[in-house]
Amino acid sequence: MLEELVHSMQREIFKKIPFINFLSLEDISERSNALAEQLAKEKPDLVIGIANGGRYTSNIIANYLGIKEVKIHIGRKRPLLLGVDLSEIAIAGKISGYLKRDPYLIGKIPEIEEEKILLVDDDCWTGKSIKLAKKLIEEVQPKARVISATLLAYEDQFSPDYYGEMVVPKNCLCR
Repeated sequence: MLEELVHSMQREIFKKIPFINFLSLEDISERSNALAEQLAKEKPDLVIGIANGGRYTSNIIANYLGIKEVKIHIGRKRPLLLGVDLSEIAIAGKISGYLKRDPYLIGKIPEIEEEKILLVDDDCWTGKSIKLAKKLIEEVQPKARVISATLLAYEDQFSPDYYGEMVVPKNCLCR
């Protein structure tokens, strides 16, 4: 209960900061379904969501496509920002040097038999998380053809194979 109250207050605060685009769960859901429509022609065998940010989007896409979904957890050491634990919030941008930290696998990559794999994250700024996840998947399943997709991609930055929206590089908060 207290955690929900804190998250609600955080969302209201971030909505008021002019340089941050806030995406509600409804926004993310709508964008995820639109992205799934684009991805239907690829006919992937498996969806892999990069947790934390990509887990909601990957679930929506897997349900839309009617295929199996698994999660992998790629993390970065996260500092506090204005007292907000960034492990609870995905932020793309250059806030507190977060994106300068190298990503690492938390846990392990599951057994993968499928060959056409859709790798999903919420957004992609540097591409480090997607590149690491793709490399790890290909080590487990050398025959894999990995397709990447994100809700947001940023102009003049790494671009996934598919994205929902190309945006001007600035900070975006997805919750």
